[in-house]
Amino acid sequence: MGPNTLIQETKIIEDGTLNLTDQFVIFTIDEQKFALPVTVVSRIVRAVEITPVPNAPENILGVINVQGEPVPVFNMRKLFNMPAKKLKLSHRIIFVRISNRVISFIADKVLDVTTKTKQKVVTADKVFPGLENVVEGLLFLEDGMILLYNLEKIISLENGKKLDMVMKKARELERMRKGEGEKKRR
Repeated sequence: MGPNTLIQETKIIEDGTLNLTDQFVIFTIDEQKFALPVTVVSRIVRAVEITPVPNAPENILGVINVQGEPVPVFNMRKLFNMPAKKLKLSHRIIFVRISNRVISFIADKVLDVTTKTKQKVVTADKVFPGLENVVEGLLFLEDGMILLYNLEKIISLENGKKLDMVMKKARELERMRKGEGEKKRR
């Protein structure tokens, strides 16, 4: 198979173990299955209240407080033109570390962590021309195929600047909230 081969086999490290990039977190949004490399996922938690940030871009739902730090929550439904859905406690928030940032997004369900041992990946440009900015490829499993996100491309330089602005506003709101709490205690 040459470098332009449509299907790429899993890479095995010399000692016979799998490369960590061959493990994926499988989740759903609107019954559509997606996958992320386990190496970018830092944690998965139950849904919590999301604080809206004034004048935030449409693709950011707001922020959540994680150990005193605001973490932006991206709206993947908006990105994929899926209908809006009211947040439920059964939903999961997936935290990922990309581009030296921690971001999060809402998934309806987290299904599994899988290792692609004999499965194959097809690159997005072969199947979804024009969507390479969001989808890296398709992961074929025994029970079907799953879209592989490329979050590095989703959080582009432009989105990064908007995200910095949102995080600055979120920190200002948090400082104001803490200041009001201190005034009430006096």
